[in-house]
Amino acid sequence: ALLIYQKPNLLLLDEPTNHLDLDMRHALSLALQDYTGAMVLVSHDRHLIRAVSDQLILVDEGKATPFDGDLDAYRQWLLQPKKDEVNGDNEANIKTQNKKAQRQQQAEQRKKLQPLQNKIKKLESLMDKLNPEYEQLQTQLADADIYQAENKDRLQKLLQQQAQIKKQLDDHEENWMALSEELEQLKHVMP
Repeated sequence: ALLIYQKPNLLLLDEPTNHLDLDMRHALSLALQDYTGAMVLVSHDRHLIRAVSDQLILVDEGKATPFDGDLDAYRQWLLQPKKDEVNGDNEANIKTQNKKAQRQQQAEQRKKLQPLQNKIKKLESLMDKLNPEYEQLQTQLADADIYQAENKDRLQKLLQQQAQIKKQLDDHEENWMALSEELEQLKHVMP
């Protein structure tokens, strides 16, 4: 309530890209990059975080402190054992074992995630092929001559093609979003 009363130039965003399509995610990213005020962003969307954040805050053990690294450094920080978990006598041995186990876990994780990543890449490729076709149809439909009576059959054909491609794009994008979200959740859950 105090924040609202003081009317600061502040945005509080919690998972803002959920349920947005690719174009809207891109538009939001651009808008947030141009925003001149302060912003608190909570998100699992790594692309958005990389695109709009100047500073990361680490919230751990009831404290919020500035984090000096990037998202990759944060991931490494998560994988490191906490100080109180490591026994002083076995510290070097545990670190060596942890690095080996970490490499093995990362290899297993990549192997498990590979089919999902391949599906996502395939959907991206399909959308990349359909987008130019859709844009070409949009251009043709923007021409005023197409709406003349003598072009009625051609107009109907173009509208039908546009509807088919739009449905395919929407289906692919919906699948892409679901798979991307599943991939992010799996990455977040996996060690």
